Amino acid sequence: IWQMALGLPPAYVIEVLSERYDKLSQEDKEKTVIHELMHIPKGFRGGFRPHKGYVSRQQVEKMYREYKKRCAPR
Repeated sequence: IWQMALGLPPAYVIEVLSERYDKLSQEDKEKTVIHELMHIPKGFRGGFRPHKGYVSRQQVEKMYREYKKRCAPR
């Protein structure tokens, strides 16, 4: 309601549970964030992508490898 009242575009919040997330390795933390980001549709219009057809372990691994390749020191 606030978003509409203020005329703001859709926004997404990624929430993690500290008691689980904090115990993960850095690699698993990065994969978790990638996984959650993959639920956001490309149009960024307020919707949510389900796991089926969009978010899978294989897709997360693929995106993670691409992320690491782009972030590697040159």
